[in-house]
Amino acid sequence: MGLSKKTADFYSQNFMDLTVKIPWRYFRYVLRKYFDFEMFPGGRTSGSKRIFRNGEIRFSAHEPHGGDDIVDKVSRENANRALEMLEVEE
Repeated sequence: MGLSKKTADFYSQNFMDLTVKIPWRYFRYVLRKYFDFEMFPGGRTSGSKRIFRNGEIRFSAHEPHGGDDIVDKVSRENANRALEMLEVEE
C-alpha cells in the first residue's frame, strides 16, 4: 500500500501536535523525507526499537506491532525533542 503525498504533507505540518495520531509508516516517512533522519535498528536484541539519526541528533522510537499502527506518545515526544534540537542547531 502506497503513501499519499497529501497525507504526508499533513503529518509533516502537524508533526509536533501530539493530538494528531500518526501511523508508523507515515512517522518513518516524514522523518526521513522531510527532516532528513536516517533510521537504524536499535541493536541485535532491541526488538522493535528503532534509532533515528540526523548528524549528532539521535532519538529512539518503538515501532508498533500487533493490531495498532499508531506511534506511541513517548516516541512522539522523543521525536519532537529531536526536531526542536535541529531548529536550535540551524
